[in-house]
Amino acid sequence: MSVHRMHHLAPRPRGERSAPSRVAVRAAMRASGWAVGAVLVLLTSVGCGGASDPEPSELETRFHVEDPNAGEPVVNTAFSFGLENLDLEIQGVLRDLEERFEHRDLPGILAFYTDDFRGSFPEADSLVAVDGEHAEADSGVCERWIDGKEAFGAALSSYFDRFDIVFESFFKNKVYYEGRAFERRVDAKMRQDLRGIRKDGAIHQEFAYWKCSFVKVGESWKIDRAFMIERHQSAAPRSKFTDVTTAAGLFVAEPPELAINGMRNLAVEGFLSNYDYGGVNVYDVDGDGHLDIFMPNAFASFALFMNRGDGTFRDEAKARGLDIAGSARGAVFGDVDNDGDADLYVCRGDSHHLKIDQRGNAFFENLGGGKFRERTAEAGLAYDGVSMTPVFFDYDADGDLDLLVVNYGDEIVHHPFAAENGQRNLLYRNDGSGKFTEVGEEAGLTETFWSYAAAVCDWNDDNLPDLYIANDYGRNHFYVNAGEGRFVERAEELGVEDVGNGMGAAFVDWNDDGAWDLYVTNMQSGTGRRVLAATEEITKKEDRERLKKLTLGNTFFEGRPGDLEGKDAFSSRAIELGIADTGWGWHGDFLDYDADGDRDLIVVNGYYSALGKVDC
Repeated sequence: MSVHRMHHLAPRPRGERSAPSRVAVRAAMRASGWAVGAVLVLLTSVGCGGASDPEPSELETRFHVEDPNAGEPVVNTAFSFGLENLDLEIQGVLRDLEERFEHRDLPGILAFYTDDFRGSFPEADSLVAVDGEHAEADSGVCERWIDGKEAFGAALSSYFDRFDIVFESFFKNKVYYEGRAFERRVDAKMRQDLRGIRKDGAIHQEFAYWKCSFVKVGESWKIDRAFMIERHQSAAPRSKFTDVTTAAGLFVAEPPELAINGMRNLAVEGFLSNYDYGGVNVYDVDGDGHLDIFMPNAFASFALFMNRGDGTFRDEAKARGLDIAGSARGAVFGDVDNDGDADLYVCRGDSHHLKIDQRGNAFFENLGGGKFRERTAEAGLAYDGVSMTPVFFDYDADGDLDLLVVNYGDEIVHHPFAAENGQRNLLYRNDGSGKFTEVGEEAGLTETFWSYAAAVCDWNDDNLPDLYIANDYGRNHFYVNAGEGRFVERAEELGVEDVGNGMGAAFVDWNDDGAWDLYVTNMQSGTGRRVLAATEEITKKEDRERLKKLTLGNTFFEGRPGDLEGKDAFSSRAIELGIADTGWGWHGDFLDYDADGDRDLIVVNGYYSALGKVDC
């Protein structure tokens, strides 16, 4: 899970917005996100500190090695993938190095460095100072030059002496420098992430970029050069959050043979594990003033954790009428009959789990006091496709909640970035009599993309909710509400198609300028960028550019105040703001987690694809 602090880069005029639409939008239900193997990262845009950058020639002089034993250049074409094969060897070394860092095993770490190592390392007292609150610091190229492995070990030992524990270290080669990859020597830009607890009590996390040279000594790869070229630190005197999951009683046990367990459970009858299940829904279902938690479940029964008011919860799903299981994904609460309590709709479907017999979405009416009755068919809400996310919103502004059901696909994806063989999304109109009518096609929701999530807001302040849908394997859709029960799809016109592997979407006015902004979460991988660079001889330029977009990560579309027409209505700023690369992103949303008046961004991410830490 990643958290990003978003600060204004420049003053913006504050716009005006009508109160009814703002209130309505704040109450709109947004899509839930799915997370596996989450990591918490906090980034704030601050000024650079530390040493000034030296002349490039000085760093290059120290880094450069004339190596007659480097061997032949590594050819990395779409047919050989030589560099990718080499990367697998080096990443194996880095995984071992990570473990040594986490144990602060100095002799073990130094075994991965050559005797004539040269590099740089910051002073131990360069750790960002903490004075009561969270602090951050950025710095450029480190000028504290190190000659020899033993000198590097001494510097690293002083650094480790500032920590009580290092609980995570992660290395990833981000770029291999063109023309500097050989059979026995490779130059790369490497990122290191490190998190721990310092002896002064501060929670510390940092990431640094290193310009590195790996050399093969015998049959083993070692680090010959490593110069720190960029560093970001973040620290706080204490953890903002404490994990009380077990103590609070918020635990659901899946059958052990089906629980996520890395590579050992990557196949369930030939397809994927239960990676795409999760998310929670929070609502006061019994009206006692305490928020309760509903948790869909992939294999076991649903869980409804009722809040006891003392910091603990008890699962009462079965006792309250939610005794149902099977391949659950998204869920949403909403008072569809305007009786003052929350009803529940749950998406189910077994495209990834052929062993699951139960399927079909389910609707539960709240009978009062948090007691539920299943009445899916009676309400006209039965569907047994592959549904991902439900959203309650009043699309026709008639005073009752309608239901959008976002659907995926259960066939083979026929195109990596233009797949249209999914299942059509469904729009159920609330007829006000306890029944719904599916009106998606007549409302303009005719596309059959592989949809994953949706976000709702009154984008143009006409008191009608508009709809953005994030699609996997293709472009996204932005349905602007035209009134009279109709939507007009305007994503291409407004420049927010965001072709990619869309997983989540959220609207926010992050800088209070009166214009709605949009954050879209996409899965991405740095490895894909390197692979794509080798496909020029077999890939059309247009296709290669589209594929390149799939590797860039999340997108943040900043709305322009007063501009509701044309592609100038939004500007893409995710890379500029530092919120594009969050790994294998599932969903992002906004909150003021530290109550300082700024909207922060939390991104849930991660995907296990092997027994250990890998590219995720």
